[in-house]
Amino acid sequence: MLKIQSLASGSSGNAAVVASENTTILVDAGLTCAELINRLNQVGVDPRDIDAVVLTHEHDDHIKGLGAFHRRFGTPMFFPRNAHQCFLRKVGIHDASRVFKFEESVDIDEIHVTAFEVPHDSRWCYGYTFRNGNAKFALATDLGECSDESLAHMFGCQVVMLESNYDTDLLQRNVKYPDWLKRRITGANGHMSNTASARAIYKLSQMGVQQIICAHLSRDNNSPNIAFDTIRTFLDAKGVIEGRDIHIDIATQDSVGNVFEID
Repeated sequence: MLKIQSLASGSSGNAAVVASENTTILVDAGLTCAELINRLNQVGVDPRDIDAVVLTHEHDDHIKGLGAFHRRFGTPMFFPRNAHQCFLRKVGIHDASRVFKFEESVDIDEIHVTAFEVPHDSRWCYGYTFRNGNAKFALATDLGECSDESLAHMFGCQVVMLESNYDTDLLQRNVKYPDWLKRRITGANGHMSNTASARAIYKLSQMGVQQIICAHLSRDNNSPNIAFDTIRTFLDAKGVIEGRDIHIDIATQDSVGNVFEID
């Protein structure tokens, strides 16, 4: 069994909880420590009961509260081996006694965690899969493109949290965003558009994925309705019916998300 819930998702802060019956993992800590505690309390998780923290990458909207949270609760942190020093320097953690490095995958109590690199303009960036028994969940929330290799890691998942960051037209018309920033966002190491996400979701639907959680929506260049409608329209054209063949949910910045439980 796995239970998945977004605590926050967007450019201002990201965090999610993945739990089995006896193990709880926090994925990213991109809210202040106080707000992390608040969101965890909202979903009925005692921060002291978190068994591990794993991080996707070192940008502030994914690690903002990590240092304070770790110092307060002493929560073990698990890092892919080639990235752990980058993370520790970024958040100012010097005590390595609660820091654990792994090569590609690791068992955190009941949950088997596998990291896979994804393209993003950070020092390192990872997607993760989480498995407990027959239940498997994947998360990839910051990536310029979803490659076939990344999709292969998601094979066998019932639930996938995938980035759907921007609407192309809204971004290109946004006068507040300079051209260099638009190029960064739309580049191969930037973020995924709604349309790019829709293409990946179609492929995932053919792999048996039942539930998608769209994540990391831009406040300025997207909206839940636009993301949902773009993806649903794309899938309809491919003969995949949202609500029958696959289900689409939208994670948001300002509130905790829906709970998804996999047996």
